[in-house]
Amino acid sequence: MNVKNKQEKKGVVSPFPLNLYFEKRTFVFFSLLFFNLVLVNIVDFFDLSNNFSNPGDGIDFKEDFLFIIVFFGFVLPIFEEFVFRFWVREKISKVILPLILLILYIIYLNYHWVFNITFIIVFIVHVIFISKKRDKTLVISILNGGVFAIFHIVNYPVNELVSGFIYLPILFLPQFVLGVIVCFIRKFGFRYSVFYHILHNSLLILIEYVRVSI
Repeated sequence: MNVKNKQEKKGVVSPFPLNLYFEKRTFVFFSLLFFNLVLVNIVDFFDLSNNFSNPGDGIDFKEDFLFIIVFFGFVLPIFEEFVFRFWVREKISKVILPLILLILYIIYLNYHWVFNITFIIVFIVHVIFISKKRDKTLVISILNGGVFAIFHIVNYPVNELVSGFIYLPILFLPQFVLGVIVCFIRKFGFRYSVFYHILHNSLLILIEYVRVSI
């Protein structure tokens, strides 16, 4: 089946010539990635180091680079995409395994029990809502991005979150935007959201590695 037949079968209506259809999606993909990376660095200019500890404290980028690139660049993005996006636009039954893994991971992190219980409830509610709004790409992307950002609260001690409450929108803006983008990309296929997340994390790691090496 050629590209044109695939587009017709999926009901895709593109004003672009066939040879530009893939190029258009590729351009959007890398434009979003560039915006995402720029946003992270803009947020860094606010320098919230006086209010929040760095989740990367204690990690030596030079000595632990291989571990960092493998775990944070590949393993963690795949895990997060499986938990937060694998089931999107699929049968709701496909969320069972991701939900179990999420619960086990939260238990492993041993974070505050109030957050643990609240987040699991919020996650389940947002899954139910998204399952009923499969055709609302923007709505489910924003909602999924919000829940994804909230999940990253576990990176910081509770006392820092309370004392620096006013800065939370800035602190979690990059995770929110990343969540919205990968959920949007998910409509093209799960592998695309995984690839985007891996590329995003890996590039951030490489940028930080170059920065500390100079």
